Amino acid sequence: MFPRHCYLFETRVDVVTFKETLGYLDRFLASQQPHIITTLNPEILLEAKKNKPYRDALNEADLNVPDGTGLTWLLRMLGGRLEHPVTGADMTLRLLLKAQKHQLRVAVFHRLNGLSSKGELVRAVKERYPELAFFVISASTEEASEQAVLESLKRHQPDIILVDFGAPYQEQWLVQHKHAVPSLRVGMGIGGSLDYLTGRQKRAPRALRNIGLEWLWRLARQPARLPRIWRAVAVFGKEAIKIVWQSKYRYRQNALGVIRRADGKVLVVSRASDPAHWQFPQGGISSGETSEEGVLRELQEELGCATFTIEGKAAKTYTYNWPKGQIQSFRGQEQHIFFLAWHGSDAALHLEKRELSGYQWINPQDIPAIVHPVRREVGEYIVTEMKRLQFIT
Repeated sequence: MFPRHCYLFETRVDVVTFKETLGYLDRFLASQQPHIITTLNPEILLEAKKNKPYRDALNEADLNVPDGTGLTWLLRMLGGRLEHPVTGADMTLRLLLKAQKHQLRVAVFHRLNGLSSKGELVRAVKERYPELAFFVISASTEEASEQAVLESLKRHQPDIILVDFGAPYQEQWLVQHKHAVPSLRVGMGIGGSLDYLTGRQKRAPRALRNIGLEWLWRLARQPARLPRIWRAVAVFGKEAIKIVWQSKYRYRQNALGVIRRADGKVLVVSRASDPAHWQFPQGGISSGETSEEGVLRELQEELGCATFTIEGKAAKTYTYNWPKGQIQSFRGQEQHIFFLAWHGSDAALHLEKRELSGYQWINPQDIPAIVHPVRREVGEYIVTEMKRLQFIT
């Protein structure tokens, strides 16, 4: 099961505690598939807001944990039960410890001319984790995607790859190349986390971290960080206040697709988080998109195909409030309901596994009985609209 999450600036944020994160980490390490973990902080979210390729890479990651006091505060205001950020520095140390305990191989993909040298990294890791099987590969951003670098990683067969190139490059590199190293189980961008291990940077005392003032410690030690601190505190703070306001008063624009086969049956899908929850494929309309563009994009992303065309739209939007207890950045949704004709076969369907677990074709008259109870009202409205449009009698 995937963790609870919400979307901030169209970027998925998984609402998990440090303990829950370690549980997902154990699952990832026990699997035979590559998994990408990112540690989201206010700066990263602000960058993703204006950088779509970066935003897409983050949304493709397997776990986006909340790092940064401002982000944790915002998630608490939206209903998330979080006490402290899940920091990249803490995650890095825990990953190395788990790797040593379970005899896993670790690759540190190190940026040339970083604050800590390759030699310093090797000495610091060996001193703290003497039984850890690890190696360091250094490269520039220009060299990082060269075949020689990827072949070197494959040759060492790491179970874990830690990339310290900094955001946004490290996350995009991991998502792009996660299948290039067959042995990979967990990849994570760690920024300057290992600089604490080498002693090049000194971390804030735990007391300051616990009350959310690590940023003030960093500013005092590195005044040159003021522009970054300003964005993380003031700029993000302003955006966070807007999000809290819209969570109480605004409705998210959503597009829902009712795909109709030649025999008259319609497609419903089940959620990955709850396979018994049947609904129509749907998703948020991005800023700058029309509702028609939004429904086509969302269906293509969720179903993995584009073998359908729009043939009609419901007379009105369907508006509803989120159930209490959900962590959302809007009060509810305003759904634009489209009817589409199916032109393919079931072989064309490749469901997005993070969101969906199954599908079935059902008779339109059975929609209210089959969709999840919270979807029943909109299901009844869809049947009414299909009659109006003469899709059914």
